[in-house]
Order: sequence, then structure tokens, then C-alpha cells
Amino acid sequence: MRNVSQKEIATPNKSYAKESKLKITTRRITYIATLTAITLLLKVLGNLFIIGGSLKISFTYVGWILSAVILGPFGGAVVGFCTDVLGTFVLPVAGSINPILTLGYTLYPFIVGVFYKYLPIKNKNLSLSLGVIAATVVSTLGICSAGLYYFMGMGNSMSFITYVLTSRTLQLPTVGVNLVIVLLLYPAVKRLNISNAD
Repeated sequence: MRNVSQKEIATPNKSYAKESKLKITTRRITYIATLTAITLLLKVLGNLFIIGGSLKISFTYVGWILSAVILGPFGGAVVGFCTDVLGTFVLPVAGSINPILTLGYTLYPFIVGVFYKYLPIKNKNLSLSLGVIAATVVSTLGICSAGLYYFMGMGNSMSFITYVLTSRTLQLPTVGVNLVIVLLLYPAVKRLNISNAD
């Protein structure tokens, strides 16, 4: 009977580790692609829900928040980025890519993911809600508002603060509706055991 060397024993384990890592990466890419597609679909559906001729009820936040929960901050950020870039092709009315908006849309799920994953609070509904509040203030009311304000040349007609208070705060009810939807879906996500997929 031939003696098996240590090198021969170690090789299959290394191979298995690489294969396992590859599977995780493939799974993560699949999740990112699926969540990007879902978020794009929600973005398209949002264009159908218009109140008073101008106020859109967007469901894009649902996709971003779920991406942050399922993929963590970095995976969520990739979904946010892809949603914006691909959205300019899916929805031609969106115009060309606005780098400031892209930054805001990328940071939104990133911030939610950081709060959800790292905030030392046992109640995940609370950490998720706090993440959504923080992301809404920084990204929606801050960065994205600045992108729209300067892109549309609003500086001559009103101050930035006035623009945020009169126009951008209309997004808050939409964010609230999206958060409620995610909190209702959250138990199902936990049951599927897909939260923070690596």
C-alpha cells in the first residue's frame, strides 16, 4: 500500500476551498443580478403611480433596502449603482447619467447596509429603520438633491435649502411606504435565510 504524502492530502482541501469560494462568488453575483433586475422593474412600475400629475410613488427604495439586507453594504451599493446606470437605458426619459445622482443612489443601500449589519442593536427592524432614515437624509435629501438642484440650474431661482424643503421632502412619504413594505417582507427574507449572503 502506497504512503500518501502530506502534499497530496493538502491539495484536495485547497481545491475544495477554491471551489467553495467560487460558489459563494457565483451566488453573490446571481443575487446582485436578480436584485438589480427586481429594482429596475420596481423603478419602471413607479412611473405608473403618479399622483396629481407630478408626484411619483417610487418603489425603488424597496429594492435598495432589500439589497442592503441580503447582500450587506457593498453588495447593496453595487445594486444601487447598477440600477441607476442601467435605468438610464431602460427609462430613456431619465436622460443621461448624472454622476452626483449615481453617487447618491450607490450610497443609499450602502448606508442602510452599514446600519443593518454593524449597528449594535438586537432589534434588526430598528437598525434597518435607522439605516433608512440616515440614508434618506444623506443620500436622498443631501447628495441626490444637490445633483438635481445643480443639474436643473435651480440656483438662480431659489436656495438649496428652499429647494430641499419645498420639493425634495415630498420623497419622505414614499420612503416611508417603501420601508413599511420591506418590514412586512423582512420575516420572509429571514425565513429564506438569504440575509447577508456572502
